[in-house]
Amino acid sequence: MGEAGAALRVIAGAAGAALSTYAPPEGLPAVAAGQLNAKDIRSRHRRWGRRLHALVPVYGVVGSPIGQSLSPPMHEAAFRRLGIEAAYLPFAVPLRELADFLVAARLSGVGGLNLTIPLKRAALPLLDELDDDARRIGAVNTIIPMNGGFGGANTDWIGAVRSLEEVVPLAGRRATVLGAGGSARAVLYGLTRAGAEPVVISRNDRKAAALADEMGVRHAPWASLDRAQGDILVNTTPVGMAPDREGCPAPDAAIAAHEVVFDLVFHPEETRLLRQAAGLGKRTVPGLRMLILQAAAAFERWIGRPAPIEAFRVTTWGESHGPAIGVVVDGCPPRLPLSEADIQQELDRRRPGQSALTSPRREADRVAIQSGVIAGQTTGHPIAMVVQNRDARPADYEALKTVYRPSHADYTFEAKYGIRDKSGGGRSSARVTVGHVAAGAVARVFLAERFGVECVAYVKRTQDVEAAVDPERVTRAEVERTPVRCPDPEAAVRMVELIDRIRRARDSVGGVVECAVRGVPAGLGEPVFDKLESDLAKAMLAINASKGFEIGSGFAGTRLRGSEHNDRFVMKDGRMATETNNAGGVLGGISTGMPIVFRVAFKPTSTIGLPQQTVDSEGKEPVVEPR
Repeated sequence: MGEAGAALRVIAGAAGAALSTYAPPEGLPAVAAGQLNAKDIRSRHRRWGRRLHALVPVYGVVGSPIGQSLSPPMHEAAFRRLGIEAAYLPFAVPLRELADFLVAARLSGVGGLNLTIPLKRAALPLLDELDDDARRIGAVNTIIPMNGGFGGANTDWIGAVRSLEEVVPLAGRRATVLGAGGSARAVLYGLTRAGAEPVVISRNDRKAAALADEMGVRHAPWASLDRAQGDILVNTTPVGMAPDREGCPAPDAAIAAHEVVFDLVFHPEETRLLRQAAGLGKRTVPGLRMLILQAAAAFERWIGRPAPIEAFRVTTWGESHGPAIGVVVDGCPPRLPLSEADIQQELDRRRPGQSALTSPRREADRVAIQSGVIAGQTTGHPIAMVVQNRDARPADYEALKTVYRPSHADYTFEAKYGIRDKSGGGRSSARVTVGHVAAGAVARVFLAERFGVECVAYVKRTQDVEAAVDPERVTRAEVERTPVRCPDPEAAVRMVELIDRIRRARDSVGGVVECAVRGVPAGLGEPVFDKLESDLAKAMLAINASKGFEIGSGFAGTRLRGSEHNDRFVMKDGRMATETNNAGGVLGGISTGMPIVFRVAFKPTSTIGLPQQTVDSEGKEPVVEPR
């Protein structure tokens, strides 16, 4: 069957075949194109074969060759993450058989298809409808069932634009696009639609001139490439693709004359063009990012739900009085400058024992990066960080092992798990925020380096002492000038006096932290279930002792009339802005481009120096005495 039989080998059993296929043992080579080994057959049969029946939708990628496509694992992972029972299969279809394949696909009721080379333009006359993007680009990469037929869409341009917009705003930017093929058409369309000013250059000057005329952009001769200048350099040619990994489509002079370099080649992920650009200090965008984002756009067209593309995942581990505590950050891109010093400076800010205002526990909190960073740069693999607990004293909690301390999570952890760490609260201790802070330090570097985003947080209120702070102008240096980290000097003095007075009374006090995030572009977030403020609230309320979240005017906005609360749109420095920012930088779940301003409320510390009546696991009513 060759490569075309890969999908059939897996689903044959589900279709009623008594014998599915022969498969060589794991570790032995295939004896025919498209043949899967025994391990792959078992794995894919678990994912596809046993589930496939008339009620399970089938999706797939169609092209020739197709064996190395990354689309099946990406879409399968997305289906699993969302709990959708569906299969995504590779279909090896040569150009001459495309029309027959689409007829069969219509009759079988597939849920959706992707098209790859060489079928994107050939499919145009075979479809019942085309969206405006596909019509203007002149190519289709996504097929969507509609009205008993097939509609065609193009999400390549979406992947290209979103990949670049993660690094640089496109409006008004000059872009040099290398190549005049189908990929160049999608990129030129996307850049123009995003407000950029592209010029196309190709070895085939006649083809480039014709494409430029058709797409309404400028063209420059190939001989001018050495002198090309602009903000963005985009390679849409196959130069640099495996096996010719050392090919580079642009000379150093052209690379040096642009600030951002984007290579659509994704195999290898780091091409020679990207390596040379990084060596010259340029920001780079790998083709794999475009592949992921165009796939996500296609997924959303089929399913009607956002594709799960969390690029930054954080897993913390460890307990308050265990041997160590740490965090793993997954999804951080490669070649990001990062060192232990970047992490340490943030951990030093949260370290206990700094003054009479903080926990008396003595911890150095020295971080060690275990993986994911080499020679001061991220590798793109998980970043593991660990901090040893030096002042762990589990024996101090022996007398409390059956006691449910007031406002601690002792009872709820035991109710949920049937077991709990009796030493200082374990995972519910503020000690675990070591992992939050270390991951946040990575995120701070990432946001600043790749997007120019600045995040400044400070104490806004302690009990009833409130600071006057301008979130659009406050600096981190101002925050660091006071031990209570409040940038309002007068309020800071009163906060310190209040905390000291409460501490001497052997009690505790709560407060509010305000955060201003500046430099965020407009358009981030989703309109319904994944609103930007929803994601922010989830992250902030994951911090131990947090009890409330509000954004913009928050609860105080309920005291205003609409005429007082509405933010009037204005133009500032040639950009859309609002005269006020009661929305806190978010409207309809999507960023406005104004600073994102939110506040998080923290309860008073539960551990205090006063006796407290409580109940233990035996139903007795002991008194928790201060240590």
